[in-house]
Amino acid sequence: MVYEGEPILAVFHAQSAGKTEDSENVWVQEIPYLRSVDSSGDLSAPDNTVTETLSAQTVWEKLSTLGDLGVSAAELDFSGIQRSEAGYIQQIQAGNLTLTGLEVRTALGLRSADFTVQRQGEDFVFTTKGYGHGAGMSQYGAKALAEEGMDYHEILSHYYTGISFEKTA
Repeated sequence: MVYEGEPILAVFHAQSAGKTEDSENVWVQEIPYLRSVDSSGDLSAPDNTVTETLSAQTVWEKLSTLGDLGVSAAELDFSGIQRSEAGYIQQIQAGNLTLTGLEVRTALGLRSADFTVQRQGEDFVFTTKGYGHGAGMSQYGAKALAEEGMDYHEILSHYYTGISFEKTA
């Protein structure tokens, strides 16, 4: 697989929440063939939506490694959520810290940066959609497209926009 004659970075993830993510929303750099595309086959993947409960103290401790939250675990809350068009959190306020969804996902060990969060007493309830960073090809989405009759060239061309297939060596 090549883009403008150069081999591509063929990144992939397990499953999205129905759309893949643009590269710059995951790794800052815009890569022209890593654009958001439909991946609705992921919605029927096992465990596409998962709910996880973490104590406020655990959330506070893990997010404190990213900076000064400015509040105690008892006062911690989330606000100011901004999402990409694909639904992944681009920015979220945790106490006094402004973080990316990827930072929160990594710090808390969540399945995806496409999540909702609710405070319930001494706990936070996170509901994630998808599994992985969301850029490039979705494995479950590719499986769904294959089951619909697409061949591998069609599937790869769907997930990696504007690529072609060439021998490079």
